[in-house]
This record gives sequence, structure tokens and C-alpha cells, in this order.
Amino acid sequence: MPVPPPVAALLSPLGVGLSPVFAAWWEDRNTMLLLVALLLSVWLWMLVRRREEETQRRPRRPTPVNPDELGRTVLICLMGRDDLTWRSLFLNGAEAAQLLGHRADRYIQARTPEVLQEALERLAEEIPQGAIYAASEVDQDEQLHVLVKHPEEGDRRVHVGSVARVGVAWRLFGPRQQ
Repeated sequence: MPVPPPVAALLSPLGVGLSPVFAAWWEDRNTMLLLVALLLSVWLWMLVRRREEETQRRPRRPTPVNPDELGRTVLICLMGRDDLTWRSLFLNGAEAAQLLGHRADRYIQARTPEVLQEALERLAEEIPQGAIYAASEVDQDEQLHVLVKHPEEGDRRVHVGSVARVGVAWRLFGPRQQ
């Protein structure tokens, strides 16, 4: 197969002649198809890689199966001021609908990110720097208390808020009122 005139016209003004290797490749149809397939594969790989980098992976939502795990996760959130994990410990819309029925809308509207952020900051101030987890307990009113130990300040009991059990998971129902 001879070199098409448009290709020859593009190369001749630049003073570029066709090399014997390129001319031989151009004439071999299988080699040309392989080259086109390779270029398309590289282009597709680059396209997919770019989209993978653009998508942001959401962290997995913790699912504490007992009050002790919930207390540990709460303390980690408070000490690191991790608002995303803190918010994920609360009931979501589906869980609220399961527990509260038609009152779930009112619950979700009252539990705004600002309210949860404020509660996180308020509770984080109660945890002394360098404290370690000791225990968690849920009282008869379904209120979660986290017990922490500090070498200098002694033991401290922090009232986190109300909890609810949804399936096998324990969730925070509401932050402690001021």
C-alpha cells in the first residue's frame, strides 16, 4: 500500500522524508493495525487513570457492634477532631426512619452538620491531652459515657449523648445537651 497523498503532503513541507522503516511499516497492513490498536489502548488507559484520580473515595462508615467499640470510636473522633467520622456515628436518614417513623424528618432537620460540629468541639475540650480510653457504659436512660484515664488529671467520665441500637450497630442518637 503506497503512502497516502495527505500524509506525504504533510511531511514534505517540513523537509521530512519518509524513512525506509516507516515506509516499510506503512506498507505492512498488520503492523499498521497493531500500531493503531496500541495507540488506542494507551489513550484509553490514560483516560481511565485520569477519571480514577478525579473520583474521591469515601471512607467506610464505622459500624460499632457494642457500646465499647462505639466509645473507642467516639474517643478517637474527639481526640483527632475528625468531623466526618463523628457525623457517620450518628443515625442516618434510613436508620432514623426505621426507629422514628414519620418523626425522622424532624430529627434529621435538627441534626445539622453545624450542630454536630459544635458538639464535637465542646466534647473534645473535655478530653485532656494524652488521655487514654478506659471503658464505655450505657446507663438506663440510654446515655453513653466514655471513661478516660490521664496520668496527671486522673480518671474522667465524659457524657457523650444518647445512643440507639439499629440492627447490630450502635449509633449515636443525639449529642449531649449543654
